[in-house]
Amino acid sequence: MHLQIGTWSQPEISDHWIAGTLQELSSLASVIKGAVDHAKVGDCVSMRQDFAANSPYDLILEIRDDPAKEDSQCWE
Repeated sequence: MHLQIGTWSQPEISDHWIAGTLQELSSLASVIKGAVDHAKVGDCVSMRQDFAANSPYDLILEIRDDPAKEDSQCWE
């Protein structure tokens, strides 16, 4: 099972995909970049309201620390 990104006539977040017009998807990318740039580790950022308020699903970005920092084998 893979989450797909596709073009559609209106913004939508479902169990199948994240979709919208190319302009809406580009705008979502900008919103995600801005949210990540300003978020702190531990924050959860919801995209539904900014992208597809009427969608049955939400896209939530959970900001985590770099997991490689926890793995000593990555630093050997």
